[in-house]
Amino acid sequence: FSSPVQSLRKSLGIEEETPDEADDKLGVDAMAKAVSAALIEEDIKHIDAIAGYSLGGRVALAMKRNSLTATESEGLSKLISDETKVVLLSSWPGDFMQTTDSSQDLERRTKDDVLASKIRSLANRSVFLGHSDEDAAMLFSDFLSSWYGAPLWGKLKKDPRFESVVFRRSKALKRRGNDLAAALQQCSPPRCRNDDWRGVDPSKTLYISGGLDEKYTAIGQKWKQVAPDIGVETIAEKGHALLVEA
Repeated sequence: FSSPVQSLRKSLGIEEETPDEADDKLGVDAMAKAVSAALIEEDIKHIDAIAGYSLGGRVALAMKRNSLTATESEGLSKLISDETKVVLLSSWPGDFMQTTDSSQDLERRTKDDVLASKIRSLANRSVFLGHSDEDAAMLFSDFLSSWYGAPLWGKLKKDPRFESVVFRRSKALKRRGNDLAAALQQCSPPRCRNDDWRGVDPSKTLYISGGLDEKYTAIGQKWKQVAPDIGVETIAEKGHALLVEA
């Protein structure tokens, strides 16, 4: 693993563990606690804002929620205060209606489990064959082409940077495929809390989505209806990959 990846694994407490042992430390709450602990360990006293993209946004929300019940001795209540702002990009904040549909939950869990199994299979195959980064890109190309073909990605596949996106993702899947698969399963929405949106102050929260990403744009609109004080911005002609396109 590269130094940044190894550092993250260390903060999560999984640097010496096998993928199976690490699985339960890659859920949203576990990652939120690990990131907060790493910031406190670096002697950071307070952060003015938390920003997160996609799954990172869910981790940011969990960090904010955890701070609400933290004791002063833990340090988290000072690190993240009532004044800390939250910026979410293309992220799922939870279920505003707090509905429960066991059939839909089962369908989503199954879908994520099947996808995780596919990632593990490809990652293990790449490692077994000793692929170079270029070979890994070829191995994962069909998988990633299908993944980025989903409607929420908008015109990303036509973007001149798409090839570099696929190459970077292939490298990540080759080196961290098992970790990413575990995170996909543990962070599957039905396996997580669905009310983290309640833990933020709407007047100090900004939600951003791409106009071509209809799913997450609709989430922002629903949140605005529930909490009128929240800031909601839509970037025209952009899809889910805001960090690449915007």
